[in-house]
Amino acid sequence: MAFIIYKYYKNRTAYNVQLETQTLWERCNHFFHDFFFDVWKDLKVRFSKADIICIASLCSSINNLKHDSKPVLDYFTKMHSLWEMLNSHILMPNCSCPHPSRCEALRVVRNYRIGDQVMQFFT
Repeated sequence: MAFIIYKYYKNRTAYNVQLETQTLWERCNHFFHDFFFDVWKDLKVRFSKADIICIASLCSSINNLKHDSKPVLDYFTKMHSLWEMLNSHILMPNCSCPHPSRCEALRVVRNYRIGDQVMQFFT
């Protein structure tokens, strides 16, 4: 047995060792790439879905938030945090225009959303 192992290692060249190492590295690299790509797809699918229960709860919290005798800064901070959480669940639509930064439809949607926030602040 020792003779066979010796003969195997004696006949190996530096090129063969490098080729074997490169092949192992590529296999390992492909494995981890595929694994992390699958994990990324799963996370994207999981978190891209709108959580209706959470959205309804946030909308209810926003509608029930009253200024009462709170300082304006506390009221605004609480409302702003609720709006930010709601905006993270209800994403803006994607624009397929050649110049999305100049898209009038997205500008209108943003203005409506800001208008809702201003009205809620003053009510």
